[in-house]
Amino acid sequence: MANMDHSPAFWTSVATKFKSDPAVLFDLYNEPNSISDSCWRDGCSVSGYQAAGMQTLINAIRSTGATQPIVVTGNGWGNNLGGYLSNVPTDPNGQMVASIHIYNFTGCNTQSCWDSLVKPIAARYPTVSAEFGENTCSTGWVNPFMNYLDSIGAGYLGWGWYTASCGGDPALITDYNGSATAYGVGLRDHLRTQTGLNIHPATPAEQFAADRGILLNPVISPAASIRAAAATEARATDLKSKDGDKQHLPSAAYAGVIQLLPYLLVWRALRFQARRRRRSAKPRA
Repeated sequence: MANMDHSPAFWTSVATKFKSDPAVLFDLYNEPNSISDSCWRDGCSVSGYQAAGMQTLINAIRSTGATQPIVVTGNGWGNNLGGYLSNVPTDPNGQMVASIHIYNFTGCNTQSCWDSLVKPIAARYPTVSAEFGENTCSTGWVNPFMNYLDSIGAGYLGWGWYTASCGGDPALITDYNGSATAYGVGLRDHLRTQTGLNIHPATPAEQFAADRGILLNPVISPAASIRAAAATEARATDLKSKDGDKQHLPSAAYAGVIQLLPYLLVWRALRFQARRRRRSAKPRA
């Protein structure tokens, strides 16, 4: 768990820096484990240090005036969810996002568990499976899981963009040229079926394009604005480096890239139309 000595101060600093950026959200702590549900929420003494609970970290962020969504991952590596709702921390801004991590080889990997534990969470909070995957690199388990999350309005991020040995960890690619495993193909193809989702209100660039009949390629963003249940419609792919460590781009930088894409697409479309007009205006021999 996060430690009381440094983590609240860290989140106060980060939230102060980014509190005016609507493209940023805060993910408190990755995969808390080996603690009680009460410690997960309120903190406790563990292994020689004082752990800060999720409530303390939320309070640190909100004390700065930051109002963006806060992502709270469940206990037990994100898949021991039995105590989530009975111990859930309180966000005074009502902007909490529930995060789960479920794989074919972890706890809560059956529909009966999803019905019992995941669905009730998603009924109360915007929910995202911030990690999921199939360590056989196939789709026999992930396809039903994605379909289930779609049915309850939850989001998901596939793990991971690296070349792990199938049978060990889930891998979306077989090489760093981006050649996809069967699991990677399955995730990509499934995401393509979701492009009609209303992920966020139209940006100025998107509205500009729509008013002029320009078709923008759908952009599915891990930094998508989270407004009420629309938070759960964000779809993305997590990243891993070649040495196996997670690589998380700074939220603001990632969001900036994503937000820039529609403008680049509009620019490309307008250039294409201008070239076509110039060609049509040339005198024909």
